[in-house]
Amino acid sequence: MRLVATGVLALMAVLFVAASFAARQWEWARFVRAFAEAAMIGGCADWFAVTALFRRPFGLPIPHTGVIPRNQDRIAGALGGFIADNFLTEAVLEARLHRVEVAQWGATWVRQPGRARAIAEAAVAELRRLIAALPPGALRRTISSMSVAALEALPASAAAARLLELVWSGGRGDRLIAVTLRALSGFVGERQDLILRHVQSQTATWVPAWIDRMVARKIAEGVFQLLDDAQDPEHPLRIAIDDSVRTTLDRLAEDPELIAGLERAKTNLLHEAAVGAELDPLWDGVERWLDDQLDPDSDSLSPLLERAILLWAEWLEGAPDVQAIFNTTARGLIRSAVAPRRHDIGRFVTGVVSDWDAASMIGKLEQQIGPDLQYIRINGALVGGLVGLALYALTRLAGLG
Repeated sequence: MRLVATGVLALMAVLFVAASFAARQWEWARFVRAFAEAAMIGGCADWFAVTALFRRPFGLPIPHTGVIPRNQDRIAGALGGFIADNFLTEAVLEARLHRVEVAQWGATWVRQPGRARAIAEAAVAELRRLIAALPPGALRRTISSMSVAALEALPASAAAARLLELVWSGGRGDRLIAVTLRALSGFVGERQDLILRHVQSQTATWVPAWIDRMVARKIAEGVFQLLDDAQDPEHPLRIAIDDSVRTTLDRLAEDPELIAGLERAKTNLLHEAAVGAELDPLWDGVERWLDDQLDPDSDSLSPLLERAILLWAEWLEGAPDVQAIFNTTARGLIRSAVAPRRHDIGRFVTGVVSDWDAASMIGKLEQQIGPDLQYIRINGALVGGLVGLALYALTRLAGLG
């Protein structure tokens, strides 16, 4: 574009010379010369103006030239302040963030081909470096202390109530009772001899053996019948069991003695040395598994993590309620992180721009707005030519030329 603008200026110069010679014979050529003369003046003036923004024309120390490099610090300060006051205020952030669906965008972005794999591979590589840098046993101690702290913060009664409710609700309690009754029936059927021996050991020695067998058989038959009858959901035994579970759920929520007792039992269990010793083999297994998964020659963890990321993204895309929570949280985090620190961000921008090399900064600006500035030179030549032509025509009409 610089060559085009310079070419237009050169064309006007050639046209001026040609029109000057032609004006000796043709009157109309005087109008062409006036146009070309004014176009050269306009083109040169705009060339000077555009050049003076970035450097001194021909290197001459002309006042008020090289405007941008001479005022780099002032421009940097103004740019940083402008960004802080017009882009990062809480009102602006609120208006812009309200239109940004962070969750939907994130889920869609993750599901693009290759993205989840790249995230998984990068995460595994970083995890590998982190674990390699840890002292021996640090990972075990960290995970163990975090687990203990999390369990200590978790109310034992609430956790037990939630677990029991999860097991018992939705018809799962009925299925659990049915399975348990069938298992007990099979257990009793396989151990009739044991029942017989136990009955014989509890009766007097003078009682005949056939009476013992009859009693044992009656006991087994009675147990079988009870277990079979209890398969009916309306059986009193089933109702009693369900009532007992419901009562336990109420006590877990309301009984202070039971709640306190569970908390004491949880605390004692977490801090009992024997429990820690029993968990050592578990931690050994976890560490061996991690070593195997994070081995540079092994590539089994990345695909697992990739599938987990894709499943998470798919679930998030189909859960608008979760998206709303995620969006609200993300917007709040961005506002709380950016708005109070907008002046720090502005000063950061100011520092970066101030530290730019002047030639580098001018090069960046010229690459971005240079073509438009060259159009200013072209327009200056054309507009100047038209103004010069109009003035020449007016002077001729007024009899002044």
